[in-house]
Amino acid sequence: MKTTQPDEDGNSEFDYVLVGGGLQSGLIALALMHHQPDARLAIVERDRRLAGNHTWSFHRTDLLDGSEAWVKPLLQHTWDRYDVQVGTTQRDVTLGYCTTSAEHFDTVIAAAVKSSPTAVLLTHADASEVEPHRVLLADGRALHADIVIDNRGPKAIDPQVYDGGFQKFWGFEIEVPADWPSDHPRIMDDRVDQSDGFRFFYTLPFSSRRVLVEDTRFSD
Repeated sequence: MKTTQPDEDGNSEFDYVLVGGGLQSGLIALALMHHQPDARLAIVERDRRLAGNHTWSFHRTDLLDGSEAWVKPLLQHTWDRYDVQVGTTQRDVTLGYCTTSAEHFDTVIAAAVKSSPTAVLLTHADASEVEPHRVLLADGRALHADIVIDNRGPKAIDPQVYDGGFQKFWGFEIEVPADWPSDHPRIMDDRVDQSDGFRFFYTLPFSSRRVLVEDTRFSD
């Protein structure tokens, strides 16, 4: 039984409320449940599950010292090296590389919350108002917290104010009819058309015949 129970109006008290069920909220939640296991924590997600349909990848060295204890369950696929192809030049890099799918991410976070006596995951919960110490849900429930962190990302970008560029990518997970020629990722290959900014392809071999192929562009 969770220790945080709503009152007769449906209001609940927490130490932390994380709004949005993506990468930021998931990592913060895992860290909190590891370092502050008694903290009253809520994750608010408007969809039926966390993480959308993303695949997240990172270098092993991106992890801070001491963080692997709570990040490790997310490491769905790992490699000890990768390569980069720029024009006619190829470089092999001996550096750990990791990835997690949305489905795996959702499974790990949901299981961690379920095993915690002080954490709750609220799905199908749309936040209509987000304030520093309160989150009002569309169904009228109010979540009060010492700290509210809004992880829903930018709601809109004003081109008159924002002068940066964008990273655009579209990934496909495919099954191939013959063994993939490499057992490790290629995280950049720019031997493709370069219109609309800097463009490259990216391949993650999850098995000998199952590969994620991603088309990435940095552009204005």
